[in-house]
Amino acid sequence: MIVAFDTVNPSTVRTFHDVVDRLQGAGATVTVVDSGDTRLRHSVTGEARVVTAEDVSAGAVIGIGHYAATGSALWRLSRRRNSRFFVLQHGLLTPFAPPLPHGARLLAWSSDDAAFWTADRSDAHATAVGSHMLSSARAESTASSAAPDTDRPLFLGQMHGAELSWSVKIRSALEFCRDTGALYRPHPSETSQLSHAAHSALRVAGVEIDTSPSPLSEWNGPVVGMFSTGLLEAAVAGQRTFGYAAPAPQWVEEFWTRYQIGRWPDSPTRLDESLAPRDPDAVVRMIVDEVGTQ
Repeated sequence: MIVAFDTVNPSTVRTFHDVVDRLQGAGATVTVVDSGDTRLRHSVTGEARVVTAEDVSAGAVIGIGHYAATGSALWRLSRRRNSRFFVLQHGLLTPFAPPLPHGARLLAWSSDDAAFWTADRSDAHATAVGSHMLSSARAESTASSAAPDTDRPLFLGQMHGAELSWSVKIRSALEFCRDTGALYRPHPSETSQLSHAAHSALRVAGVEIDTSPSPLSEWNGPVVGMFSTGLLEAAVAGQRTFGYAAPAPQWVEEFWTRYQIGRWPDSPTRLDESLAPRDPDAVVRMIVDEVGTQ
């Protein structure tokens, strides 16, 4: 098994680490190929060495797609050697997500995501295995936070996202925070000059920007956002979450429906087991079983 490891978020690194560990425990030989991000190298037993895609061969490759350097190289290699290429879903899907590689075998979070990403594709196949990230968030959630309960909403910023226009992103944040008194929490990736300009505009309009390093799990009030993964992470941890956009494009409405995200202010998000099985290890077992039996 080759792991095509492109730089990804910490929750996905953790998923791959657990998958590698279980694959090796089942007797598989695992090679990690990366573009210089070394976070998975310590997971693989045996001598550490620098390899290229051409140095290794395997019956299967698993990665997050073929749109970044390592995944692209190993997908091409898998095509030449007729190896299976598994794509592990690592985030929420919008219509702007990169298409699946030709001939991919998708390991999706849910049957709805599987149908969405493989729509009109006769060459791609999918299995729903659950979300390790969401299951871990549920398993690690605490019953209560030290912070007092509050009715004040927290609005999750997504100024970094290219999926929505600046007018929709700024209008949504401004109108919601001004109308409800919500606190605006910038996404860690809101570092561009345009994002900083948007923050300044919000401040001028009287919106308070959250500068606290406290994790989202410690917020004991409503959590609101447009299409943030944080909405689902908060929901599985037992927090009240809602979707909001002004106006909400049709794809965002469809996104909320697919991920069972409730609409502000009347319908809090209620996730079922299809998105977040209660045992994160069960998700890893499903992934390994799919990879090992194909």
